[in-house]
Amino acid sequence: ARRAVARARTYEVRRLVSVRSVTARLAVRPPALALSVLALWGGHVAWDATAKNVALSVDGKVQQVRTHGSTVADVLRTAHVKVGAHDLLAPAPDVVVTPQTEVVLRRGRLMALTVDGTSREVWVTAMSVSEALQQVGLRADGAVLSADRSRAIPLKGFSLDVRTRKAVALLDGGRVRRVASNGLTVG
Repeated sequence: ARRAVARARTYEVRRLVSVRSVTARLAVRPPALALSVLALWGGHVAWDATAKNVALSVDGKVQQVRTHGSTVADVLRTAHVKVGAHDLLAPAPDVVVTPQTEVVLRRGRLMALTVDGTSREVWVTAMSVSEALQQVGLRADGAVLSADRSRAIPLKGFSLDVRTRKAVALLDGGRVRRVASNGLTVG
């Protein structure tokens, strides 16, 4: 009987110690957990404070890019934008950016250009036919174009036929008449 009483007391002591240690552990956990969460949050806030917003314009569409990078290349990488061989990028990829920096990217477009029957392919970063004609140095005053000057040039490319205005002298019954024509042939 003594043994049974001793066992009961031992069990009771173990149970009390066990309950107290669980209670003690539970009492310590919330403050430690709160401190851990606070430290993580504070670290995130500090890290986020080092980011900067940079304006990125791709073919005239402006977006704000939040980055921790320091160069134009980092801004493009953050925005998931790749620069092609015929694209125009300003400033250069290795330039250090500030929140006041505006990065401009104009995509290259392949244009099949035919001028008065002579064809060639040219790369332009122009957004419209009018701007493309300026980029290739073609004065098209009075010219007949196969597309409207304000037409947008798609990224996949574009074909444009240009017939320039020419001054022509005609001999009509012994008299010379001067006329302007966009025709490719006489007739």
